Amino acid sequence: MTQRATTEGERWAADALTALRADHFAPPAIGRFLRASRERAASTREQRPELARQARRWSIVGALGTLTAREAAAQRGRPMPTRGALIAWLAAVALMLDWHLGMVEGHGGDPREQLSAADALTLTRATIAPFAYAAPADTQLYLVLLAAGAVTDLVDGPLARASGGATRFGRDFDSLADSAFRMAAIRGARRHGWIGGSAHHALALRQTLLGIHAAWGWFARSHRPRSVASPLTRWHVPLLFAALATGAGGRSRHATFLLHVAALAGTFEHVHELGAVAQAPSQGG
Repeated sequence: MTQRATTEGERWAADALTALRADHFAPPAIGRFLRASRERAASTREQRPELARQARRWSIVGALGTLTAREAAAQRGRPMPTRGALIAWLAAVALMLDWHLGMVEGHGGDPREQLSAADALTLTRATIAPFAYAAPADTQLYLVLLAAGAVTDLVDGPLARASGGATRFGRDFDSLADSAFRMAAIRGARRHGWIGGSAHHALALRQTLLGIHAAWGWFARSHRPRSVASPLTRWHVPLLFAALATGAGGRSRHATFLLHVAALAGTFEHVHELGAVAQAPSQGG
């Protein structure tokens, strides 16, 4: 299969990461990398002002709405993330969006004029992750959040295709939002005793492999990790959400079993991906 041409943004990232690796990730090199990234983000905002304004509006409105909902729910006695932790999380999401506006482009490098409805769902899933961690003392709220995470995960792909195809931003940040939400939900369920410790450790192993997979691709190979399709992929996420809902329903033993199966499927998938990444040629020298 012919490999698609990389975009200008992907080549810039590959060159910057290759230079960082050549300097052995020394603190001065990391500083230069961060400065270059900040300058590139500023250049993108200058060249695409409407996109930058849209991103700022989304971040401000999303933060205000999220904090308002948090205060209202807390006054009703609902378990909520602490105000400081939530503000820090919202700031991190906003910063990640602001620094990666250059990725709002098609896979062929064609810039998109604005963020899409699919991007809104991805950012929403990332935003509500702290609530999934805090909510398990309120079973009903936890199940609502699980449903929101599952539905946004299911719908954002078709929405992206309907609006002209996924962007590089949507492709990569969808994975980050998925990981953040799922780990928050898993940690919350474990904290409340809805799932066994063995299942929690198995899923933590799976997430560790996922992180190694991503880090190896970016920092050792200077490109996004290649994804390898696996029949198990389609089963991992439904099993995970079904298991968490089962645990919230009071059947921790059944939930633990389903989570072990989900962890096994996800781990098998990423072992294959790690093998494919190790065999792929690096970019940028």
